Amino acid sequence: MMAFLHYMFSSVQLIAEQEFEHLEKIKTIGSSYMVASGLGEGCPFNSTYHLQQLADFALRLNDILEDFGESSKNQFTLRIGINNGPIVAGVIAVCKPHYDIWGTTVNVASRMESTSVPGRIQMTMKTYHRLRHRPYEFEYRGMAPVKGIDGLLETYFLERGKCATPATPGVQRPYLRRRSSSIATLVLQLLNSQKKFSVNSR
Repeated sequence: MMAFLHYMFSSVQLIAEQEFEHLEKIKTIGSSYMVASGLGEGCPFNSTYHLQQLADFALRLNDILEDFGESSKNQFTLRIGINNGPIVAGVIAVCKPHYDIWGTTVNVASRMESTSVPGRIQMTMKTYHRLRHRPYEFEYRGMAPVKGIDGLLETYFLERGKCATPATPGVQRPYLRRRSSSIATLVLQLLNSQKKFSVNSR
């Protein structure tokens, strides 16, 4: 199980770095992987663009896991949650300083994941309203309980659009092509990068 998580997290990292310009890994928590978009200097000041990055990234992960399941004859699924809004970010700790993000936006995103359904991508209503005119399809889920928030939140499931277009006009993004690279290709890239690291570190 640990080996599987290692390769999955490493594959996720490769996808984020190679195919999504402004996504940033925040941390892993057990079997959860947190990413954010739009945090770095020089990022486009366009929240809808960054939401598209997150949405396409989520769809890409589901494709990769589906490929992995078909090739390994196993059934693997992800629960994915998306939310948008203001956050607080900074470096914390003394012995092992690390970059982290906090706030209600982060907490609700976490609840979108934990209350989602395996194999589905759940988002808040406000995120849905930012993306509903983009090339995606959505399914209304209903009300979901969110710990730390009074009452319930309306949520939607994200589906792949029929005619996905690049998040940046005029730029064809590889993550919008279904199965542009397989899990086998990603694992090979990982092995090659590890091999280069071991040679350079001698």
